Amino acid sequence: MRKVVSLILTGAILLSAFLLPTEQVKAETTLVDGNDWYEMALPGGSSQEYVYEMPATGYITIEVACQYYTHNGKVSDSTFWWLPLKVVVNDKLYENKDVHYSDGVWTSSMLSFKEGTKIKLIFSSTSDSDHQWYYKFRVVEHKVKNLETENNNSKGSADKVKLNTTYNGIMMLDDQDYYVFTAPSKGKYTFKAVNTDIDHYYGLTCALYNNSYKCLASTQLASGEGWKNIRKVSLKKGQKVYMKYSSYNKDFCYKLKVKKVS
Repeated sequence: MRKVVSLILTGAILLSAFLLPTEQVKAETTLVDGNDWYEMALPGGSSQEYVYEMPATGYITIEVACQYYTHNGKVSDSTFWWLPLKVVVNDKLYENKDVHYSDGVWTSSMLSFKEGTKIKLIFSSTSDSDHQWYYKFRVVEHKVKNLETENNNSKGSADKVKLNTTYNGIMMLDDQDYYVFTAPSKGKYTFKAVNTDIDHYYGLTCALYNNSYKCLASTQLASGEGWKNIRKVSLKKGQKVYMKYSSYNKDFCYKLKVKKVS
């Protein structure tokens, strides 16, 4: 059963919000766990920051739901309101969203980073201090077999690929993913991939390079077209092929694998 965790703001923050109604009062950063719901009350004119540390495997999404607000201590029946949220990783903005009450439970894009990476969630309000905004959120952990390991954004940090194994990747903001295959024996190998997005028209580029980083093939993987053979490559034992995946879009997945054909 998922537990609900309630956090209580300190009296100092509440007092500061009352004294400075037109300025945002910054709360101390709180470390949060994965999969637990946190129910919060945000005073008008303040902000609240939370930090989640990335686990060793998998990816995450963030869920947020606006519940209600009070004005001068009285609960409002208005459903036309929202709560600004920023998601920041290594000083880079990955989400900048006004979460509306009408959104129900809003879900962020998929996020995957190196183990221990700190993901900062910042909720804020610019209203007067006579408002109090109530919301809940959680960081959802998703476990996926053979998921890419960040940071694999360069040739030097490429994920190693084995024969006849399907690997999963995620396209994030300004992302590019590298993989490397080393031929275990002399022969011909087929490199295959699929853009698993079927809800949008997101394009994915797959490029193959040899060890000298000469391009062997480059192709577009369209949404919904299924598995595609990128190229058949003749390799000697120990030769490497690098695979680079990139896109102008974000928040979708792909798969890849290598098969020996002769």
